[in-house]
Amino acid sequence: SGNPYIAYSDHGFGGRAAVLGFTSGAWNLVGSGGLSNGLPNAIQIAFDSGGTPYIAYADSFLSKEVVLKFASGSWASVGPSGGFSVSSSTYSSFAMDPVTGEPATTYFDSVLGHAAVREWAP
Repeated sequence: SGNPYIAYSDHGFGGRAAVLGFTSGAWNLVGSGGLSNGLPNAIQIAFDSGGTPYIAYADSFLSKEVVLKFASGSWASVGPSGGFSVSSSTYSSFAMDPVTGEPATTYFDSVLGHAAVREWAP
C-alpha cells in the first residue's frame, strides 16, 4: 500500500507487541494490541507480495520464537501457536523468502546451541 508500518513493544499493553500503520494521516493500531504473551524481543515486520504484514519476535514469556500474520482483520500464528523454537532464541532475523514468498526466520536456539532457520509454506 506504500503506507509505513511499525511493530513495537507497547507499554499501554503491558509491553506486549503491537503494530501501527499510517493511514488517513494518522497512526492506527493494526488489529488488536498486546499480541505477544510476554515482552517481544527483536520484533520485526515484513510483508508478502500482496502487502500482508507478518511480525516475528522472541517471546520472553514463552521463551520461543513466534511469527504472526495479519489476515481477515486479526493476527494469527504462523506455525505452532505457542512458538516454534526449541528454546529461547536470540539474534533473530526475519524476511520474506524472495523465491517462495513465504516467511522465513533465522535465530540462535540456546538449547540446540546453534543457528536455526525456519520457513513456512502455505
